[in-house]
Amino acid sequence: MQINKEDLKHHAHAIIQCLLFNDLEERNTVFSYTESPTEISIVLENKYLELFNLELVSLCETTFRPTLVTSAFLSATNVVHAVSTPLTEAGISIFNISTYSSDMVLIPENNISKAIKSLESVFTVYTDGLTEGLLEEEQPDIKKFQTRTFDVIAVDKNNPLYLCYLSKEDVFNAAAYIIQSILYSTDEKRFFSYTENEQEISIIIPKLDLDNIPPHILQPMDE
Repeated sequence: MQINKEDLKHHAHAIIQCLLFNDLEERNTVFSYTESPTEISIVLENKYLELFNLELVSLCETTFRPTLVTSAFLSATNVVHAVSTPLTEAGISIFNISTYSSDMVLIPENNISKAIKSLESVFTVYTDGLTEGLLEEEQPDIKKFQTRTFDVIAVDKNNPLYLCYLSKEDVFNAAAYIIQSILYSTDEKRFFSYTENEQEISIIIPKLDLDNIPPHILQPMDE
């Protein structure tokens, strides 16, 4: 869904409920909040739609199924390419969301069976019925590999972006600061992103916002 920035205040309660008011064992499979200088985009589970004032949002007509993609052997760019190539050849469009250590591919629900069949030519596909899947690239077993780490994602030299990792168990400790960053920022031109999947939470946050959060609560990843 897309929200006009001037309407954010009307959705504050819904966003807080999505972030906080669910049990740890039942935390979001997918929740992504992305703010750019011009708009706010939210990806969320269907069960949370009723929390929002749908008259004040632009809602995508397509329903997606989340598929988590992991690879010890491919870079982020190559993972997206490896997934998108067979799906493109099958005529299936996707929506990709990257987190710190994984990539989440949203596949249109009406094409999920066709997509899984196409992806099986490249990946080992694990599914729970057809509701969700874990794709793991078929490669020889090796013990050591490099993991991706990031520190500064420079956009504005005066207010660079930092990529931060937050465990799902720690989300409640950081809740007040996350809500403050989402709802009460005074920077109308910033980029901010909060993405949660089954495994982790990734936050891309401007330095000016990060400076307002105690280091023991949220720290950028080291190189």
